[in-house]
Amino acid sequence: MQNPGRTIEFPSYSTAEAGNIRIPNVKDARIRRILADCWERTKGVAVPQFRDGECEVRRLWDEAVADALGWNPADLSRLRELLHQEPHVRGLGYGQYADEAE
Repeated sequence: MQNPGRTIEFPSYSTAEAGNIRIPNVKDARIRRILADCWERTKGVAVPQFRDGECEVRRLWDEAVADALGWNPADLSRLRELLHQEPHVRGLGYGQYADEAE
């Protein structure tokens, strides 16, 4: 509303594509072991926001998921980097700037 001439493109979702989402089969003992081992190693680690940049715990999670699902870890690393680059949303009032709020 601040820039009325500018439109934002919203994502669209397809129910047909939802069937292509890969979900780990937790009935598979190997997958369960990989994910449980990762959980045990990272369960006490604080997880920073994506805006704070790369962190060890997210890297370990992505590596475990890649291993469990047979994915290339570099693909998840690339997606994680894209998330770090996304602008973050803050609950600031109109005319309030982040530098003033922090």
